[in-house]
This record gives sequence, structure tokens and C-alpha cells, in this order.
Amino acid sequence: MVPKNFRPLTEKYIPYLGKELQKAINEGNSPKIQVYIRALGKIAHPDILQYFEPYLEGQRDISNYQRLLMVTALKHLANLHPDVATPVLLSLYENLGEDHEIRTAAVFMIMETNPSANILQRMAEFTNIDTSKQVIAAVVSAITSAAKLQGSHTQQMYVYI
Repeated sequence: MVPKNFRPLTEKYIPYLGKELQKAINEGNSPKIQVYIRALGKIAHPDILQYFEPYLEGQRDISNYQRLLMVTALKHLANLHPDVATPVLLSLYENLGEDHEIRTAAVFMIMETNPSANILQRMAEFTNIDTSKQVIAAVVSAITSAAKLQGSHTQQMYVYI
């Protein structure tokens, strides 16, 4: 609801919320952490990733629940900027060392990006090496649902699972 090039958003508001998130994490203040994660997620600007990625990539520690909130907070970014969100989400999904809750959330956030047939094919093929029954079930469910919504080209992807 702001103009496309609203400079205060990237110069003032996102940095403020990002610093407050980092401050809340340093203090271990879980309610504030959750509020700042949601606030940054609602902004849905690519600049929010600079505050989420160190935690999503495991460079800095927070709880798995807080990481899960970060993944789900990417929903609006996935809708508005799928080209920015998709690589982050695919990286989380394809990381077999990641917790299945985070990988499953990443699957459903990938679906928010309106993924191409190539991405769906990649996900379908990845189920052959995936070790998590929960994540495989999420992929099958997501692709099946997409097939029902999008038509025949997606149904072909489902056949390969």
C-alpha cells in the first residue's frame, strides 16, 4: 500500500525492524522476536531477507520455532517477489539436514510462488532421494493440489513422483 519506490521503507522502516529483531534475539525475548518476524514478513520487500537469511542458513542461532516463523513469514514475499523467494525456499527444502518442519513449510511457501513446471519436476524427482516421509508427503500433496488447479502440464509432473 505504498508506492513502488518508497525510499523510507528501505532506508528507515525495514532497517529499524531488522535491528529490533536482532536486539530481541540477543535479549532472548521470544514475543518480540515473533512480532518483528511477522512485521518484516508483512512488508514483503526483498530487503527483509538480509535479516532472515543468517538465521535461515544457520549462520546465527535461534530456535527452530522462530526459524519456522521466518519461513512462513515469507508467504507475502513469495507472492509478490517469487524470483527472490524461490531460491531461498528451494535451498531450505533441498537441505536434507534441515528439520522436516522447516522443509515442509518451505514446500508450501514454494507453492505460493506459483512454481514453474521445471521446479515442480525438480521437487518431484527429489522425493526419490528424500529421507523424510513428512516432507515427501507435503510434496506429493502440494503437487497433487497444483495439478487439480493448473491442469494437464502439472499432472504430468505428478506421474514422476
